[in-house]
Amino acid sequence: AYIEKYKQEYTLEFIDAQRKLPDGHAQKFVYNYFDRFWYYPTIGGTFNQVLALKKGLGEQIQNAIFSNRHQMITWVPHIDAFSPSPPCLQRIWITALGGNSVEVHLDWRSRDLYGAWHVNLVALINMVDKFIVKPNDCKIVRVVDYCDSLHIYNGDWQTACKVVEDYGI
Repeated sequence: AYIEKYKQEYTLEFIDAQRKLPDGHAQKFVYNYFDRFWYYPTIGGTFNQVLALKKGLGEQIQNAIFSNRHQMITWVPHIDAFSPSPPCLQRIWITALGGNSVEVHLDWRSRDLYGAWHVNLVALINMVDKFIVKPNDCKIVRVVDYCDSLHIYNGDWQTACKVVEDYGI
């Protein structure tokens, strides 16, 4: 149920509702990954990285060419450089492997292993699959999840140890 709730943050309805909340509202996020991908802030407005990536992957497949340029980023220097809550996810990179198979890489600056790793992974891959991969009649066959700083917060440490103990790891 928790993962299903988190996946709802990766819908257009959710991010549009978030964007309408006034700054400082208790339910408004500082940032949302899907919002950064769909409405990436630019000097002249916004840029939809999701649709650009969908189109780029489609052209790569249609023209049978190899490309390493299909990526989306979250970091906005003029917003995040001095933010107390900058995005942990930095980039999603996708490449076609042939035979309608794709590989997806997630690059993280920082990652909460106990409290966010699993829901982030499921929701992000679901978003990529729904908006980019499936519309190009492809399937994800490999996911690479790279973290510069993978950690468990002190407040979650005892509970995380209990989970490990319960599974006999």
